[in-house]
Amino acid sequence: MNPLVSVIIPTYNRANTVSHSINSVLAQTYKHIEIIVVDDGSADHTAEVLKNYHNIIVISKENGGQASARNAGLKHATGKFIASLDSDDIWYPDFLERCVQKLQADDLDFVFANWDQEDANGRIYDFLSSDIFIQPYFHRKKKAG
Repeated sequence: MNPLVSVIIPTYNRANTVSHSINSVLAQTYKHIEIIVVDDGSADHTAEVLKNYHNIIVISKENGGQASARNAGLKHATGKFIASLDSDDIWYPDFLERCVQKLQADDLDFVFANWDQEDANGRIYDFLSSDIFIQPYFHRKKKAG
């Protein structure tokens, strides 16, 4: 069973990065997806970039902030699962497949994933392993499925 995953991408003035985010979703090994991009009142050429995609849902709204844009996307989502991706981020190709497998295998309602972060010098590091607020809980960490 491959449940539909609704991917919501809120964007605001990210014409230079939103296509990278969309393309990373289109490149997923898990294919049963709908992509909902919410243009939160961009003043740059984000709308023109989004016109290049015919296999996504585009919602345009007045600027109301990221939470408002995510909520607008949720109103249009039809998937069993919801995934949110910022318009300046990308996913590894197996990201959704691994998340859906974990959700189903353990009958979960929610999964949270770590990410790679790039610092000002262009170095990539594992974000959560470096977080001083999370480190005290590492002893309770379980192996990902």
